[in-house]
Amino acid sequence: MNLEEKRTEVPDRVVDAVLDSDAFAEIDDQFAIAYFMLASERIRPIGICAAPFPDCDEFGHESPEAGMKKSEDEIKKVLHLMGRDDFLNHVYSGAPIFLKDEKTPVRSSASEFLVKCAREHSPENPLYIIGIAAATNIASAILMDRKAMTENTVIIWLGGHATHLEKTDEYNMKNDLAAARILFLSDVPMVQVPCEGVTDRFYTTSPELRFWLHKKNPLATYLTENTENVANTYAAGKAWHRVIWDLVAVAWLLNDGERFMQTKIIPRHTPQYDFRYAVSEESSKAPMRYIYHIQRDELFTDFFCRVGQMKPQPEAGKTV
Repeated sequence: MNLEEKRTEVPDRVVDAVLDSDAFAEIDDQFAIAYFMLASERIRPIGICAAPFPDCDEFGHESPEAGMKKSEDEIKKVLHLMGRDDFLNHVYSGAPIFLKDEKTPVRSSASEFLVKCAREHSPENPLYIIGIAAATNIASAILMDRKAMTENTVIIWLGGHATHLEKTDEYNMKNDLAAARILFLSDVPMVQVPCEGVTDRFYTTSPELRFWLHKKNPLATYLTENTENVANTYAAGKAWHRVIWDLVAVAWLLNDGERFMQTKIIPRHTPQYDFRYAVSEESSKAPMRYIYHIQRDELFTDFFCRVGQMKPQPEAGKTV
């Protein structure tokens, strides 16, 4: 086993981890945040960063900053529903804009926090950064301190489509393609969680959510009803299912024995500006771990049991 493969193995201990999330963009980040906070036998959460995504600002313009701020509020809302107001001070504001090029970082509380944490870790005890949004915050941290990020972190990023597909204009990737390219062209140990062609198999339905979660506790009820409400905006009166993309990225840290997903080591398939992958001599110097199959039922069972068995929490102050 070579060094690159070793560094991207699932750790067999509790590890420090940060989640980078555009929580207001979709309904699946909320599931990922819950899993991140409830997997204490493997994950020691040390922070959650709010990531940008295009949303309407007060003037009706598409604004990454507006999306980031709404995501920050949504992250805090989920933590409150979990009775974890004690963690609100560990939520960090992310970049207000996407990268303008592949050389200039966007400094923010989030990117500065990532660099600080990277410097406090080591190759033997790395920081695990789980990205479930445009990679702006993470790529900025790489540009700010490439050495610390390369030597002392492992990045698990949900973005791009499966390598066998013709194009990879996936949401997280296309929102900040420069940031995605920085990840793939770097030497930072990386695990890619592809979307279409792999993670799109990981979906749930209203009856399943109601059976496992509804009315079990405030968070479980919110996850159920939030998913249903969004689905009914486009599929009212029709059968529907909803992909819970982001949960898979967190689950990789619990994937001992490949019980939830199967992976392999491949050359880095770097996205080009025409949204097609290419393997170059530069990008193939540091291979990455690639998830190619998900055990859908096993993973959802684990998640539902963790969230559904949460005890109702007392009121913890005003709703965020």
